[in-house]
Amino acid sequence: MSDELEELKKKRLLEALQKQQSEAAEEQARLEQQIRALEMIVKRVLTKEAVERYSNIKAVDPQRAVLILAVLGQLIEQKKITRIDDAQFKELLREMSAEKHDFKIKRK
Repeated sequence: MSDELEELKKKRLLEALQKQQSEAAEEQARLEQQIRALEMIVKRVLTKEAVERYSNIKAVDPQRAVLILAVLGQLIEQKKITRIDDAQFKELLREMSAEKHDFKIKRK
């Protein structure tokens, strides 16, 4: 009886684990689809040089590329930008980096 109970517990645990993994894979696929869709929208407003720069960033640091997409997506949605050349893209990157690295050390 206890062997059957153990087998049933193992089976249910395995099913729950498989369901969780399946849901995680589906969520990952949804996120990747959303990123691809946003990337298509953003690339329409970038010049060829800016797209190349974005592609280089994406190859080196995918998380930063997603953050850049989010910022550009918001700017596009708010209609604050219609076209971005490489110089403007560099400035945006500089501003994003400045926000990240702006810290002060005080000594007593």
